[in-house]
Amino acid sequence: MLTDRRHPSAKKVFYRLISWLGGIAAVMMLVTSIWTYVSVDNLITSSRDRSLSLLSAGMATSVSDLIVTRDYGALEATLRHSFSNEAIEAIAVTDLSGHVLVSLLRKSDDSVVLNFESSELHIPQSGTVEKIEDADRGYISAWQKIDPGVALGWLHIKVSTKFSDDILAHMKRNMIIFASLLFSVALSIAVYAIYFEVKKINARERALIQSNDELSDAAHHDSLTKLPNRLSLEHLMQNAMAAVRLKGGVLAICFLDLDGFKQVNDQFGHKAGDLVLQSVANRLRRMIRAEDSVLRLGGDEFVLLLGDLLTRNQVEGLLNRIILALQEPIRIGAEQAFVGASIGVTLFPFDNGPVSSLLSHADQAMYQAKLDGKNCWRFFEPSEQPDIPLSRASASA
Repeated sequence: MLTDRRHPSAKKVFYRLISWLGGIAAVMMLVTSIWTYVSVDNLITSSRDRSLSLLSAGMATSVSDLIVTRDYGALEATLRHSFSNEAIEAIAVTDLSGHVLVSLLRKSDDSVVLNFESSELHIPQSGTVEKIEDADRGYISAWQKIDPGVALGWLHIKVSTKFSDDILAHMKRNMIIFASLLFSVALSIAVYAIYFEVKKINARERALIQSNDELSDAAHHDSLTKLPNRLSLEHLMQNAMAAVRLKGGVLAICFLDLDGFKQVNDQFGHKAGDLVLQSVANRLRRMIRAEDSVLRLGGDEFVLLLGDLLTRNQVEGLLNRIILALQEPIRIGAEQAFVGASIGVTLFPFDNGPVSSLLSHADQAMYQAKLDGKNCWRFFEPSEQPDIPLSRASASA
């Protein structure tokens, strides 16, 4: 083909769309995950603070009567009972001055013991509740004033944040898994949808390319013999000449005109003439090598481009075989038709000129073969140049 094939661009579109959609989905999943994590963190913190506030307020109420009666044994029992809540790390009850009445501490082995390390605590200066959070140590504590109508003292409670942190870590892991799965599903749906769309685009492009190729083939090939036609001639000659310049050797440009073709048309009709042309094209196609070309210019005129030759003797050998092959009878139904060929040849690079000049010289040599009795070949000789026009309609047959 002379036209350049276009490669379908749908694949590039596909990869571009996948990249964009994947990036957008990833950003959306990241933003959603962060927002969800922050929301859950705020929710857990708020819930923990409310729980701590309610817990401390309830315990302050439950120990108020025991402070009034100074029943510290019952007070200790009540506080120990509160340690059934595994989040509680320590509880202390003080009077209004901060002197410790009872202080309990959960040890590392989960046992609850009295704490005698401090006999006095620094109580809040104002208000009834003060919350203190130490994220590095993993606990939160609160002061609650014991005031059932009359101020009696203070309750100090320390609660571990380990369980809240575990919940957050579990939620974080679940969100990462969920986001990954959701991203995979979204990406799979996008790939699935784009795949079929790209498939349609590819099908349309292939159909368009095939249609273009078919039109180009029809334009550059003879419809009867399927050989390259006149539109392909300059391209093929330029390629053949470039090969000679690169590799060396000789290119034989042969102008071939059938002898006796007019008589076949007159005797058997034009359909028989078409069969003869097809038979000649097939014989020439079989005679040439892979590096050679055969073209039909129109009517009974053909051009042979015989490359990769080293000597004039090699050219003459090929021409003799072509003449003999074309002299073989051609069967037309029950009849036989006979044609011959007059061939004019010019050799490149000895004859070095533009394509039009080379064809003109080969045509002049072919006309000389006609004058010399037909059914033979002649080389173009620069010293003998008969004034013959290139596009000659007569002198054949």
